[in-house]
Amino acid sequence: MQMLPLLLFVELAKAQEPTTVLVSQFQARNEEAKALAALVENFIAAELKKNAQIQVVRVEQLPGFADYSARTYLQSCPSGDMDGCTLVAAERGDVQWAITGTTKALPGGTKVEVDILDIRSGKLVVSAVLELESGQDDVFARGVADLLSKALS
Repeated sequence: MQMLPLLLFVELAKAQEPTTVLVSQFQARNEEAKALAALVENFIAAELKKNAQIQVVRVEQLPGFADYSARTYLQSCPSGDMDGCTLVAAERGDVQWAITGTTKALPGGTKVEVDILDIRSGKLVVSAVLELESGQDDVFARGVADLLSKALS
């Protein structure tokens, strides 16, 4: 009879644990977007850290591969394969969700494709193309956080 309350307690504790989310590398689609790719990653991570229900995992926290870091692995990912590379790196880090994508510099702003991956199922759950205008990084990051929130629910 004592086992039921213990099991209930364990399930409640699991329900209160934060969701682990890797903010992965964003791949630049053109030369002008290389610096922006790192900024986009940082904008999103900073916004997600405001949510106590999310434990943000950065690429540098992931386990490395045989002779190179997870960052090096992602930097060498072939163009167009960032979702797959992120999935591999995230699985090694035992995270539940990941955010990745691409950036492309345009006159007057940046086009950002954001992909939200459910790592445990190995599926792309949300893909959105957003515009990041100069000086609007907080609005952009909140939009990505909202997309993640909807994907989680």
